[in-house]
Amino acid sequence: MLGFSLTKLLVTVALIAGVWYGFKWIARMQEMQAERNRENRKAASARTKNKYGHNDAPDEGVEEMVQAADGTWVPASEKQKYDRR
Repeated sequence: MLGFSLTKLLVTVALIAGVWYGFKWIARMQEMQAERNRENRKAASARTKNKYGHNDAPDEGVEEMVQAADGTWVPASEKQKYDRR
């Protein structure tokens, strides 16, 4: 019952090989996913940075400042109010 037979040895070898190649396949899939993630991050970073390496994406709540007619710097949305004075 517990003796060695050719069938038991072949099944054991097949199971070990299946587990071994299964782990290799999982590791390969994880590496491919990690590479895709790196490429996506690199592409997203390249889209948002100018040639000097600064991020050109507008920040929430930040507004461009412009110089009014009287020489003061005001938010662009407020410029017309200051120019009428």
